[in-house]
Amino acid sequence: MALAVGSQTRSSVLPDVPTTEEAGYKGSAYNFWIGMFAPAGTPPALIDRSTRRLPAALASPEVKDRLGALGADASPTSPSDLDKTVARGAQRTPYGGLRHQISRSQRSSHAHDVLWL
Repeated sequence: MALAVGSQTRSSVLPDVPTTEEAGYKGSAYNFWIGMFAPAGTPPALIDRSTRRLPAALASPEVKDRLGALGADASPTSPSDLDKTVARGAQRTPYGGLRHQISRSQRSSHAHDVLWL
């Protein structure tokens, strides 16, 4: 029996289970996320093509079933939204000396080298 899910919205796998926020634990929502990154210097056309095709791939029955078996829901975003998510996560890290640096390629504003120090 599940008591609550930690995401900001109810899970499609457990639609009758409230979120931790709905259960009264304000500020407890957390979304586990996975990002798709490319090396700095990746041609912008390749990034754009991948960004356009990803939602259809994530909406396919095979992928939805696989993610559902893991209790996950896909919610694709834009490369700029992923940039913001990474930056927010780096600011909230519990490790005092850990810093996050993203260097951008001059050829593509959304190609990353991610370096954790």
